[in-house]
Amino acid sequence: MLKPFDFLDPNVLVKEGDDESARFNNSVMRLASDHPILDEILDRWRRPWKAVPWQNPRKAWPVITMSLTSLGPYARHLPWGALGADAIEHCIRKNGFDGTVLGQDRSLTSYRTNLFAPTSNPDQYLGPEIVYVHLYRSQVRVDLSSPAQGSIYARLWDLR
Repeated sequence: MLKPFDFLDPNVLVKEGDDESARFNNSVMRLASDHPILDEILDRWRRPWKAVPWQNPRKAWPVITMSLTSLGPYARHLPWGALGADAIEHCIRKNGFDGTVLGQDRSLTSYRTNLFAPTSNPDQYLGPEIVYVHLYRSQVRVDLSSPAQGSIYARLWDLR
């Protein structure tokens, strides 16, 4: 979920997580259309073999097996992150980043707080510093069309 923002920089990323595990995940807020990160993601989409995590056989073998049984590698065979977080972080390690990186205090995730349980003041989590809320599919165990009263998610539902 995003709220409107007006960043001056043409390239903006936001970190997620805590101080020990902060990473970019899929938190691209803004990128110029010719940015190398977009090129990397599209190249991995077009040539999935490039994105196979060869250094991790436990993740590589399922990709190889699915590719053999479906007559070719497809992006859908890749493990989570291969077209998102891993591509972004690979590109940054390789080229650096020529934009603004916002800290994890600018994002709200279900790893920082329970977005779906009632809380005494959901607005305290949704201050002006928050530029996006990431609802991890693996963390969503509720009916999103019927948010719990008093939850952060219900407050977001009201703001839409």
